[in-house]
Amino acid sequence: MKVIVVGAGIVGICSASYLLRDGHDVVLVDSEGPGEGCSKGNAGALSPGSCIPLSGPGVWSKIPGWLSDPLGPLRIRPSYLPTALPWLIRFALAGRHGRIAGLADALRVLHANTFENYAPLLANAG
Repeated sequence: MKVIVVGAGIVGICSASYLLRDGHDVVLVDSEGPGEGCSKGNAGALSPGSCIPLSGPGVWSKIPGWLSDPLGPLRIRPSYLPTALPWLIRFALAGRHGRIAGLADALRVLHANTFENYAPLLANAG
């Protein structure tokens, strides 16, 4: 079966590798080189210790600075802001004091098998 994987970051590369191992014909598509997009900032790392949500108390006060900093962690074209605003609101609301512990627990579960799932990929890469 032919499979197209969109994105050559850590998740796309890992997905493509597992699909190749399972015998699929894989095409990896990305407008940039491998690891140059989202994964560039975190050096392509998947870490089971990264379980603190990005959204947290006080995030609202940081968003304007992030948007105005060309090298900041958040960049949205001004014309796209009305479209992104509902997501930004949900992102900020998710970081309320009472929600952080539950989100951290969910992220910890998602990351629990990181090393186990990474091992075959590292072995194949040599």
